[in-house]
Amino acid sequence: MCRLPAGKNKLEKVKKTLRSMKTKNQELLEIFNKAFAQNGTGFILQQVSENIKWTAVGEFTIEGKEAFQKALESMDGDQPYELSIKNTHGKSAAVEGIMTSKADKHYAFCDVYKFSEFKNPKISEMTSYVLEL
Repeated sequence: MCRLPAGKNKLEKVKKTLRSMKTKNQELLEIFNKAFAQNGTGFILQQVSENIKWTAVGEFTIEGKEAFQKALESMDGDQPYELSIKNTHGKSAAVEGIMTSKADKHYAFCDVYKFSEFKNPKISEMTSYVLEL
């Protein structure tokens, strides 16, 4: 039987600790999205599988690491962003956030990820939903 600490302050400490614990996939997605916002193409390419499939709904679908690299190289970098990682479970996860372009345009996004495996994950599929605000 697991016993929780008594008292409101101790319970709040436990809740805070649990919120701060990140899974390997959560950590990867946090760094991955930061690299995306800052044009960290080298790091991004290390985190995806050779057969990566990226779909930006209503815009494009890219298949394969080479095509993915070309798309990354054509993107704007150094964008400020807000990020919230949601629903990481096993081999899938969702990330939502807001990015601002160099032209001061704001975009809300949600990226849904599928991983090649759980223990040493590589991103094998990414679906992006983007709205200009």
